[in-house]
Amino acid sequence: MKHLLCATDFSDGGNNAVAYAAALASCSAATLHLVHAYKMQSSAATVFKGLNDILEADAKEALAGLKEALLQAHPDLKVVVYAAFGNSDVVIEQKANAVEADLIVVGTRGKSLLDTLFFGSTSTALCKKVGRPLLLVPPTCYFGEGKDVAYATALRSDVPPEILMFLKHFGKVIDKKFSVIHVYDGYNPLTPVQEVRYTQLQEVLGISFDEQHLMHNEDVMAAILQHVTAHQSAVLALHLYHYGFLERLFMPSIAEALLSKAKLPLLLLPVAP
Repeated sequence: MKHLLCATDFSDGGNNAVAYAAALASCSAATLHLVHAYKMQSSAATVFKGLNDILEADAKEALAGLKEALLQAHPDLKVVVYAAFGNSDVVIEQKANAVEADLIVVGTRGKSLLDTLFFGSTSTALCKKVGRPLLLVPPTCYFGEGKDVAYATALRSDVPPEILMFLKHFGKVIDKKFSVIHVYDGYNPLTPVQEVRYTQLQEVLGISFDEQHLMHNEDVMAAILQHVTAHQSAVLALHLYHYGFLERLFMPSIAEALLSKAKLPLLLLPVAP
């Protein structure tokens, strides 16, 4: 990884994600791009036209303070700060594309599953739109915790090789081994196509027999959560597929559902690089 982008709103959760991203960037000798998006309310704009300038100055001051603290913790870290007016998802997308970010890191904000079903999730929508891996860091998670990277997969054949290579590199950077989770609800664990994909994963990720977990369960999310809890996983990685409104309503994406349940960093991987 060469470029990591971390967005923060200066909340405790946002700044915890910044600390996580800084440790990750330090381990991979990557440049960390800190981003903050500010936007005043329309009603405030009519009362005080200079509010935008104040918000910009405050954002730059806060980013400078974060940068100084990070350099004290990681003296060799390369940090670039960026503040911009606009919606957070638009600002993040534009900056991620501009610096060709290998990974975007943000803190979780506890959006409920109901909100996700009807209005979508900014985080998951961002991952789909930008087409870059997105790491969601809960406020209580810290870099280095946990024992492995749990990779939950449907073993679909449309995952590009470069996404798997990124996942392999990510595990190497955080110094964690992999375990693969595949949950099935039929009689046979794997179809012929899935067997081929499973073999490919063993080769790419270097997974041994005891790190393969084929689980029979009709509740996919419950099976995944049970696994990461029992194995004290450091990160849960899974792909984010596209679902329309009706599919989200009646058969919600496992990734989006896990946002309200998982207590560990969630690495969302797009199906297209």
